[in-house]
This record gives sequence, C-alpha cells and structure tokens, in this order.
Amino acid sequence: MRAFHSPSHPHPPRASLLALAAAALCTMQAPATWAGPIPAAHVYHNHLPNFWPFYAVDVLATYNATAVGAPIRHLYDGQVINLKNSPPPGYSYFLPASQGGGIMPHDDLVTYYRPDAKTGAYQSWPQQVAGELRSFSGGSGQIHVTMSGAVVNNVQSLNQLGNVTGYSNPNWGASWATAYNNLPTTGGNRTLDLIHFTGHHSMGPLVGPEYFLKDLIHQNAVLAQPFFLGNSFKSSKGFFPTELGFSTRLIPTLAKLGVQWSVIGNNHFSRTLKDYPYATYD
Repeated sequence: MRAFHSPSHPHPPRASLLALAAAALCTMQAPATWAGPIPAAHVYHNHLPNFWPFYAVDVLATYNATAVGAPIRHLYDGQVINLKNSPPPGYSYFLPASQGGGIMPHDDLVTYYRPDAKTGAYQSWPQQVAGELRSFSGGSGQIHVTMSGAVVNNVQSLNQLGNVTGYSNPNWGASWATAYNNLPTTGGNRTLDLIHFTGHHSMGPLVGPEYFLKDLIHQNAVLAQPFFLGNSFKSSKGFFPTELGFSTRLIPTLAKLGVQWSVIGNNHFSRTLKDYPYATYD
C-alpha cells in the first residue's frame, strides 16, 4: 500500500516561501475577501499482486474436469497460504536445495498482509477518510482510491479463509459499498472515488493498447463483484497510471472508458520550472 500525501518539512522549502510571499503581496494589494474553501483531494494507492497464480498439479485433467460455464481461476493469496501449509499430492514447486529447498512461493504472505498499514488501508481507512473529508472544504473534496483487482480478490480470499490476523470479516466489502454510495460531495460526485487502474498493475505504456484495455476492464469487473461494490459500481472519470508511468499513447484507450483526467507525478510539473535541478542529466 502506498498512500500519497504531502510530507511535512521542519523548514519551508523555497517554493513554499515564494508562495507565502506572493500570497502576502496579494493580501496587501487586494481587498480582504474570502473566496471560499478549496476542494481537497487525497489519494490511496492500494495494490498487492497475486503472488502465486497456481492452477493445478495436473492442469489438463483439472481443466477437462471443469464443468462448462464454471470459472477457471488461479489461486488467490489466502488460498496460496493454505497451499504452502498443506500442498496437494504431486506438488513440485520447491526452491533448489542450494537455496534451502523450501516450498514455493518463497514469499511470506502472512507477514506481507498482517501489518496495520495493510489491514487498515485495504478494509477501513479510505472509507473513514472519505467520511472525515466531507467536513472539510465545504464537502467538495474527494478521496481517490485505487484498489487493484488483484488486491481486492486477495483480500476477499483472506477474509473468507480467515488465515491471517486482521482478516476475519466475509462482509468486508459492505463498508466500501456504504461509503461509496452514501457520501456524496456538494457537487453530486462521490467523495469516495475508486478511479481506474490496471487490475494486475500492468504498465500501460509498455503492454500495448489491447492488453491495457483488457486489464482496465478486468479491474472494473472485479470492483463490480457482489462482495465489493456490486451493482452500485459506476465507472470513474479518473485514472491512476501504474508507477505514475503515463504516456499520451494511453489516451485513446482511456477515452473508450470515459476517462477524463489522470493522476500525474508532480515531477512532471516541476520540470517546467527554470531552476528545476534535474531537468538535464549527465
């Protein structure tokens, strides 16, 4: 989980001092009027991958035994934890003996998911912040959240199986749906805005438009699952590019989904300043 917010500085940076000086100058030159609150935005970027997309020991036999119309799906992380604790007969994925011979995946998923920074960000903090945000900025602000399709499915798996501390509520998505539906801004938007993201964290500029579109659609399909937002899900107008890697090549695909704006890294704005120290490289 990565939550983007403004860091605090013991001493105001140069840009902040210039802004304060400009504000003071405007105050001296203009009548003392209050233009009203400025809408605020807060961004949560939540993602953990499907660490071990295992399907079956005998892939062909399992596939052939699957009824027509039944889902064909790899394991989610809660199931992977159980797999490591009790692998099926014939399971053959182990580290080399030179590396200890441990069962794969080598990732300690329990340790990954257990910290408060994960349990809170995935299950309660964004909804809480959305509620608090309505009392600021005249109720016009929004909290923009990416909950990747991968992490939504993983958290659902963990809550169903209850095999990691902090995940024991099979109805964990209900609070998301409640906040999503019942916290409007004064402008009629959703205070809790789940913006577009690639469901498997794929880098849009690198994968090509067809796969990029597929992963965006996958993301929306997961958000609309009954255990999360269900039928109340509506496609957002915003987009968060993976690792903030945006390219104009993404725009035609984004336009197909009604996207009108994207989160952009502030370094792109900083590069427009004449005194930006990293405008050129040796």
